[in-house]
Amino acid sequence: MKTNRRNFIKQSGLLTGSLAVASSPLLNACTNTMNTSDFKISLAQWSLHKALFAGEIDNLDFAKVTKNEFGISAVEYVSQFFKDKAKDKAYINQMKQVAAD
Repeated sequence: MKTNRRNFIKQSGLLTGSLAVASSPLLNACTNTMNTSDFKISLAQWSLHKALFAGEIDNLDFAKVTKNEFGISAVEYVSQFFKDKAKDKAYINQMKQVAAD
């Protein structure tokens, strides 16, 4: 019986503390001033690694797919998907141009 009572008291304390924090004026002030447009996200190539490895998406098309299918304007390239061309300046410049377009 002691174990159940202790768990009840512990859980009640956690719930009370959570409610106190959630209703605090500081938290409300922070959430009211935040705007979702303040946050910008990017998509890493590894998020689509299965499609890239399967050849369903070409490395050069990654930025276009990210923008057109997900509405995300920033990408994070993973060198593993172009490791054979990592020192090829023409390829890197082409990749940069496609991403900029």
